[in-house]
Amino acid sequence: MALSYFPHSWTNPYPPVFRPSQTDLFSTDLIQTRNKRIRKKIRTWGYVVCVVVSSCMGGDERIPSDGAKTKLPISQGAEGAWEMLGYHPGDTVPDITLYSGEGQPFHLYAELQKGKPVMIINGSYTCDISRGNLPSINALSERIGKNMEVVMVYTIDAHPNDMMSPYSPDSDIWIPPNNIRDSVSAQQPKTYGERVELSKTWIKENQIHVPVVIDKPDNEYWMEFGQAPNMCYIIDADGVVEYRQTWYDEKKLEEKIRHITE
Repeated sequence: MALSYFPHSWTNPYPPVFRPSQTDLFSTDLIQTRNKRIRKKIRTWGYVVCVVVSSCMGGDERIPSDGAKTKLPISQGAEGAWEMLGYHPGDTVPDITLYSGEGQPFHLYAELQKGKPVMIINGSYTCDISRGNLPSINALSERIGKNMEVVMVYTIDAHPNDMMSPYSPDSDIWIPPNNIRDSVSAQQPKTYGERVELSKTWIKENQIHVPVVIDKPDNEYWMEFGQAPNMCYIIDADGVVEYRQTWYDEKKLEEKIRHITE
């Protein structure tokens, strides 16, 4: 921040409130007028300072460009650390902003401010596990939607046909038998735009009715919330994890959902 952008009075933008001397006690109108002027100046300077600080701290959330290159890391879960990754019950999660394929923003904390818990489940086109759970997730969302928001996050693809899986302990291409059976095959998206397009194919082919947002090119959600292919979180209105599953399992969710939504 260059101070030359501001007037010389920047070093003291908050002059002291005018207080009368004994000889000025009669001049109350003068006092009130000057104090109003000073308070207005303080509000104006406060606004400028807030704008500058917000800009410097990177508070501006923008949708990634289609050409932004995706990072393609290997999950720490490939080393058997699944249960240690991400957040756990009692943890407060950070806010996160992701976008739908049509560019609509999803702000986690803005959603939580509506007063309902949010269930977040991630998946990808080539993940046979998440694909098998989609009918259950659709039905669950329809059943509990009045009491809990259900959102899916499209993350790094689990079993691409052109490179190793992010969940594989070795460098071999890993195509599950279920993908062969279902004729599901795709390359790992190398740009954000490619990830968006594959998410649309995923939604269309599987008739997903749940809102879907796409993880960013740097895999922000996946890296922060747990590097697994089909995780599930229930986050309460205060941003605290109520429940988590490393692998989505509707049967195990039932009791927890009843407790939260009653």
